[in-house]
Amino acid sequence: MNWRARRPQRAVRHVLLDDTFIHALLDADAAAHADAGALYGELIDRYENERDRLFALSSVLADLPAELRRGALAPVLTLHVAAQHRRAAAMIGGPLSPFVALSLVMMQRERIRTVASATYEFDQFDVEVLSVAPRFGDDVESISSPTAHLSAPRSTDG
Repeated sequence: MNWRARRPQRAVRHVLLDDTFIHALLDADAAAHADAGALYGELIDRYENERDRLFALSSVLADLPAELRRGALAPVLTLHVAAQHRRAAAMIGGPLSPFVALSLVMMQRERIRTVASATYEFDQFDVEVLSVAPRFGDDVESISSPTAHLSAPRSTDG
């Protein structure tokens, strides 16, 4: 028999990059651009150390140039959105944006418990929110949800 020493398995965190986070990351004029870039750098470090797996909805990634998808966003896996997911999102009540509703449906389907976002819409749900949403006030700065383990991000998907 060939016995190999087994390494203890670390839990890999699954993180959805919502549409607002990806927009902030890619738009140099967005208020949360610098924070989104810093958070994405942290997420990539965790990805490279096999501690995070990154996801985005196909409806968000479809609008991006192929070079970008194969380059800076190459580590991001695609969650394919189908008509059934859109129908389920449409049935969610409350004052949610369609992007957040669809993100929540896909997060539940794929058992994703963490979202990187540039909005406050996920704060009301039982998920870990990595927020780069700007504070309102005199000076704009990033904030983190009390449940976040990393600095800054937040986003929704559409």
